[in-house]
Amino acid sequence: MSNYDDILRKKEQEFSLNSGLQADHWKAMEDLLNPSSGASITKAGGGKIMNIIKIALLVGGISFIGIWLYKHFAKNQKAFNGILKPSNIKSQFFNINANKDEVIQTSHSSIIRIKAGTFKTDKSVTIEIKEVFTPSEILQSGLTTISDGKPLRSAGMIYFNATSENKTINPEIPINASIPSKQVDKDMQLFKGEMQSDSTVNWISPQTIADTNNPKDPELIAAGRSLYLSKCAACHRTFVNATGPLLKGIQYRGPWKNPANLRKWINNPAAFMATNYYAQELKKQYGSMMTGFPDITDRDISNLVAYLNNTSGEEIRNITMAKDTSNSDYSEKLGGCGEDTTYYSIENNFEEYDTTGFANAFSNSSDSIAIDDTEYSGIYKQGYDFQITDNGWYNVDAFLKVDDNKTQAVTLSAEIVNGESLPYNVYVFVPSERVLQYYSTKKENTYSFNFTNNKIPLPFRYRAIILAFGSSGKKIMYGAAEFTIQTEQHIKIELKETTNEGLLNVLYTNNINGIEIKAIEKQMEIIPRSCTDSLKEGMNRLITK
Repeated sequence: MSNYDDILRKKEQEFSLNSGLQADHWKAMEDLLNPSSGASITKAGGGKIMNIIKIALLVGGISFIGIWLYKHFAKNQKAFNGILKPSNIKSQFFNINANKDEVIQTSHSSIIRIKAGTFKTDKSVTIEIKEVFTPSEILQSGLTTISDGKPLRSAGMIYFNATSENKTINPEIPINASIPSKQVDKDMQLFKGEMQSDSTVNWISPQTIADTNNPKDPELIAAGRSLYLSKCAACHRTFVNATGPLLKGIQYRGPWKNPANLRKWINNPAAFMATNYYAQELKKQYGSMMTGFPDITDRDISNLVAYLNNTSGEEIRNITMAKDTSNSDYSEKLGGCGEDTTYYSIENNFEEYDTTGFANAFSNSSDSIAIDDTEYSGIYKQGYDFQITDNGWYNVDAFLKVDDNKTQAVTLSAEIVNGESLPYNVYVFVPSERVLQYYSTKKENTYSFNFTNNKIPLPFRYRAIILAFGSSGKKIMYGAAEFTIQTEQHIKIELKETTNEGLLNVLYTNNINGIEIKAIEKQMEIIPRSCTDSLKEGMNRLITK
């Protein structure tokens, strides 16, 4: 059990009124009943009676104020969240030698490098790690994405705690850490976790963070784009399956996690398929085998993945609108023959957190041809580098800014329509951006998300979920409602009853009341029409007229 979990456990047993207010109240009462200065209470009848009356009035007045304060704070204080909490996330434990350089690879492919002498002890050190990266993990942990009242979107949270002989020990030397990410965001910063009185975590002290060698060389990306248009575009789309599977994130799937395997497959699909079950299943799914390109090199694949890592639906649209002339065959398809704009549901499975990825790719490779893995170091294993300076929570986050063309300030409230009179925890959750926000104000059964000017910045037109939880003893009420973020919304939530174990089971299955907790968004794909298709379409229009 981590120190953080111990704090949460104690918090669950505390009285709902702030303990500091209680202490101040009782100290004031004690001072009044045992005055150490001022006029003493004499035995003279009149003076004694007056002093008693004064004390009684003071005690009564302060008691009245104390009761009012209690009711006020108890009414407005947010309920302690004993359901969604970090202890729901399984801890990983690693025993290291403090006198040696050690490298830890976690279950989610994070890399933590600890130098000899980092911990001032000759004994073994136990490292506890919790990783909160996927949408379901963020929801299960209850770790809201807020920094001093300003909403954030997360790229991943990690908890680090070191102990030796069951005693906490802090690092004396900064520890280098890296967490993976499919798409590196330059706006991300590193935040440190600070626990609040209502059990939420405030993310503080943002620091600049570097991406892990993510190649953004325009020449490499341009070369990858040219390769995509000339070799891939006839059968593959970037974001959606077509004649062949989609290409975005190819480096995280199956044997392609080893770039040597990807090159072997492209060079000679028949030979690779003969010994690879994954490739055989692809042929069954799509009904055909890919054309081989024996001239593709390691550098070509590096360029292609660099392009895929740094492209988006908007970029594809711009390429199409510009009628790209870098490849005459593809330009002929684009020019004058039209295009279709389609929106597809993209489910993000966060494959980058799979430990069978790049870190093990070369040691497990059966490829007999030498490959220069340095060409792939920043492509197949990209993410964020930062330093761990002491024990606690770290979060790679970016502020939700209304001027980033994706986020807008919206009015959002949630109403519990059939709930009992319980204190409820109400959240808005945006899975694909890993945004989890707690309500700001409450009036009767309506919970509002008011951060600035009675609005909250959220990714506009993104899929979101409102979640509500309330508990009394072993009885738990919960509910969820799915919606698409618009300018002004009032969401109604119907609750149902369960137990704590039942609710956790629901959360671990990624489904609440039939609502998927996965990251699913609409991705734009521009599909050029062939001239043949355009001609057929035109003829059909003439015939129907």
